[in-house]
Amino acid sequence: MLKIIKRVTLSLLSILGISLLIWTVFLLNPNLSYANETEFDNVTVFHNQNLEEQTETVIENALQIIKQSALFDEEVSIQLCLNDDKVYPNLHPFVGHPLAYAIFNKTIIKNCTPKFDENLAEAQWAINDNELRKFDLTYLLAHEFTHNL
Repeated sequence: MLKIIKRVTLSLLSILGISLLIWTVFLLNPNLSYANETEFDNVTVFHNQNLEEQTETVIENALQIIKQSALFDEEVSIQLCLNDDKVYPNLHPFVGHPLAYAIFNKTIIKNCTPKFDENLAEAQWAINDNELRKFDLTYLLAHEFTHNL
């Protein structure tokens, strides 16, 4: 009986360990989930769909905002992950439902629709009667990039 319990425990720990390893590899490597990556200055954008024309301008404006911070370091490379992928933005189990979040050197857009050509992040929540809310995309990205610093 004790042998069976040890075997089951070892099997469960092995499955848990392998699952954790796979999850960590995917979380640290967004290029495994996205089809494209585009670099703007020290920001790498991971995306599946074509980028809008003003994407570079919005990112550069967000970088100009954070360059004023004492935290800014030219050596920091930021990875921006758009929410046009069904898997990657949902990998972190504890973030809740933010517009975007930052973890390590990654900024992940999660619960909004970024419109780079209009410099907007749009979101709707049931708690607000699905009223369309619009946010400045440049400041949202600058906020999250600051967390990356």
